[in-house]
Amino acid sequence: MDEKRYIGEQVRRMRQDRDLTLRELAERSKLSINGVHLIETGQREPSSTSVAKLARGLGVEPGALFMPTPPKAPPPTTMEELLTRAHVENNYLAMSQEEINAFFDSLTYEEARVVAREVVDARRTVKEYLAAYEGTPEYDRLTSRSFLAYLTAITYVLAEAEKVGDTELQKELAPAI
Repeated sequence: MDEKRYIGEQVRRMRQDRDLTLRELAERSKLSINGVHLIETGQREPSSTSVAKLARGLGVEPGALFMPTPPKAPPPTTMEELLTRAHVENNYLAMSQEEINAFFDSLTYEEARVVAREVVDARRTVKEYLAAYEGTPEYDRLTSRSFLAYLTAITYVLAEAEKVGDTELQKELAPAI
């Protein structure tokens, strides 16, 4: 299946999952009804701007429009299961606040910088994977849990960056909060 048809099918599925009409999605996305229709039917390849607008209108990250539709399996129930299904190779987001703080205390500053970037990437991947389960109790619980771990890790590293005057890392990570 070509990419424009795949994206169109994803947009249609997500729109229908949210009980939105073409008109409602067009209004939310600030696109024409005809434009949304042409994208959904694979007759028009969306530009990167249109992808971003459609994602915003659907309330998802743009990457979710490119991700395969998850099987009709139930949503993951634990962080460990979520990380496995989302193909995240580290377990930072499954750690408690205490575990994260202890882990970061054991790292050098340079190691903490590397891990912080891995945490940002893991959080982005988890958010995109969980988008398919939006509206379920598991979505809310796992999104909150992963965000807490993410926020703890980023806050820790930002405090360390401030201590050593690493403004480059502060500029990079501050928007992540």
